[in-house]
Amino acid sequence: MNWKNRLRNWPNGVWFMGVTLWSLFILYALFKPASEIPEVPLIIPHLDKAVHFTLFAVEGFLLVALFKGPLLRFDARGKWGWFLLFMFLVICSAGSEYLQEHYTLDRSGDLFDAVADLLGGIIGAICATFFFTTRD
Repeated sequence: MNWKNRLRNWPNGVWFMGVTLWSLFILYALFKPASEIPEVPLIIPHLDKAVHFTLFAVEGFLLVALFKGPLLRFDARGKWGWFLLFMFLVICSAGSEYLQEHYTLDRSGDLFDAVADLLGGIIGAICATFFFTTRD
C-alpha cells in the first residue's frame, strides 16, 4: 500500500483532530497582537494575502478529508455537501475578518483578506477532492 492510499484510509478521528488543531492555529495566527508579529520587509507585495490563502487552503483540504465520501461528490447527491462546505468557508473567512476588526485592539479586518481566505479554502477543498478521488 503506497502513502497516498494510507493517507486516504486514515480514520475520521485523525482528520477531525487535524481540522481542530489547524483551526486553533488559524485563530492564534489571526488574533495574535500585531505588536508580536515580526516585521518582515515586504519584498513580495501582498504577502499577507498569500499567508491567508495558505492558511485556509489547508483548512479546506482538511475539511474535505474529514467529510470525504458521499457528502462531497461532484454529482447531484453531493451538491448540499459542497454548498454547506462553501457556506462554512464564507462564514469562517468573513467572520475572522469581522472579529479582527471589532474584537482586537491592534488588528484590522480587510475585505481582501476575507477574499484570500475564501479562495484558499475553495482551492484547498478542490485539491483534496482530486486527491481523495480514486480511479477505478
